[in-house]
Amino acid sequence: MNVQLRSLTAAAALLLAAGCGSDSTSSNVANTLLKMPASAPSFAPGTGVLTVSFKIPSVATMPKTGGRAPRYISHSTSSVTVGVDGASVAPAVSTCTGGTCTVTLNLTLGSHTLAFRLWDLPNGGGNELASNTAAACSVTIGAANTCSIIMYGRATSLQMTTTSANVSGSQATGFTYLSSSSTPFTIDALDADSNEILGVGAITPTVSTTGSEISIATPAPSASPVYNITDTNPAPQTISISATPAPNSDGSALSTNVSITGSSCAQNAITGQGVPLGSDATFAVLAASTVTNSGLTVVTGNLGLSPGTSVTGFPPGTVVGDGATDVADADAAQAQLDLTTAYNNAAGQAPTTVLTAIADIGGSVMTPGVYHAPSSLAITGNVTLDGQNDPNSVFIFQMASTLVTAGSSTVTLINGADACNIFWQVGSSATIGTNSTFNGTILAQASITLGTGATVHGRVLARNAAVTLLSNTITKPRL
Repeated sequence: MNVQLRSLTAAAALLLAAGCGSDSTSSNVANTLLKMPASAPSFAPGTGVLTVSFKIPSVATMPKTGGRAPRYISHSTSSVTVGVDGASVAPAVSTCTGGTCTVTLNLTLGSHTLAFRLWDLPNGGGNELASNTAAACSVTIGAANTCSIIMYGRATSLQMTTTSANVSGSQATGFTYLSSSSTPFTIDALDADSNEILGVGAITPTVSTTGSEISIATPAPSASPVYNITDTNPAPQTISISATPAPNSDGSALSTNVSITGSSCAQNAITGQGVPLGSDATFAVLAASTVTNSGLTVVTGNLGLSPGTSVTGFPPGTVVGDGATDVADADAAQAQLDLTTAYNNAAGQAPTTVLTAIADIGGSVMTPGVYHAPSSLAITGNVTLDGQNDPNSVFIFQMASTLVTAGSSTVTLINGADACNIFWQVGSSATIGTNSTFNGTILAQASITLGTGATVHGRVLARNAAVTLLSNTITKPRL
C-alpha cells in the first residue's frame, strides 16, 4: 500500500477512491490487501485534497493455494483507520461506501507517524485484517511529500491442509493415513476472515511431534511451507504447530495441535497375498547367532536375538520409540519360530513372474505380485515398486540364493506401495550396500549385513546367522 501525501496547508484531506475492477498484479501480492496508488495521484491546487485510487483484491483475482481460494472483504463494507503520532484511538476513519473511502487528516507541518489498519466493517468495526505503520511522513507547505507503506495481513490462526489422496479428514477432525507413504501438508497463516497471508509478513512455523514413528521433513522457509510427514503408527498422535509472525504482521505468537493417525497394514483383499509375520511384526532386527553394530545405528522397533546371547555396539547404537531389546528370552524365541513360519509362507507362494537366473532388477518399475529368482537377486541403481493406487498392494520377492544391493541403490515406492507389504525371501544371505535406501521386510535363511549409512524402512530378520550393522537407520513399518 503506497500512500502519497501532498499538501500546501497544515490541514490535509485524504480522499481514497476504491476501485472494483480486476487488479492484474494482485495474484503476486496476496499479503498486500490494499494497493495504493493504482493510478497517478491528482492534486487540486489550493484545496489540500489528494485523490488516490486503491483496490481490495477480490476472490476472482486472487491465487488459489492448496485448492483454496482466499475470501476477501467486501469493497462496500470495508474501512481503513489512520492513527496519527501514536494516538491510542485512531482520530480518522475511512468508511468505504460505494467503492469510495474518505478520510480527513488534520496534520500540522513537520514529520508524522501514520498507522494504517484495515477492517472488514464500516467505521473501524469487525475484524482487523491488516496493519502497518509509516514513520517520518512529512507535511511541508508548497512541496510534494511522499509516504509509502505496505499493509501486512494480521495472522490470527494456523491452518494445516493437504490435497493428497493418501489421507482423509481435516485439521478439525484429525488426519488419518491410508498408507505410510510420505504426505505433503501445507501450513498457512490466516487472518481473522480466513484469508491466507502470503509473502512478506507471513509465518515460518515450527512443526513437531512426540510420536517416535512420525517423521517430519522440514522445508526451507517460505510463505506457505510444505512439510512432508510420514506416520507409521496406527495409534492417534499429535502434531504441534507454532509460529511467530513476522514483526510487521502485527500478530502475536500462534499455536495449534492437530491429531494424526496412521492406518494399520492389511493384506490385499483382491489377491489374498501377504506374509503372516506373527510377533515378528514388532521387530526391526532379529538374528540367531549375534547382533553386531558399529556407529550410531538407530533401531525403531524391537531388537531380538535367539538362541545366541551376544549383542554388541548398543550403545553407541540405540533402540528407540516403543522398541525393546530381547536377548535369548521367550519373546526372542517366539519371534524365531514366527520367522520360520513367515519364511516358509513367502517361499511357498506361487510366482506370478519368474525372473532370469541371475537377476538385477535395478532400473525396473515393478507392479504388485510374486517374483521368483531361481538364483540370486541384485539391485543396482533404483528399482521402483508401483502400488497402482492400492495402499494394500503386496510385493513378494523370492530368491534361491543371495540378495545384494549396490552402493547408493534405492527401492522407491510410488502410488500406494507400502513397506509393510513388501517381503524379500532370501535363500542364503542378504547384503544391503553402503548408503542404500531399502524398503520392505528381509526374511533371510542366513546372515544380513547392512553397509555403512544404509537405511531400511522395514525389517532385517535372519533365521540362522548374524545381523551386522554399520551406522544404519532401521525403522519397522506400520503394523
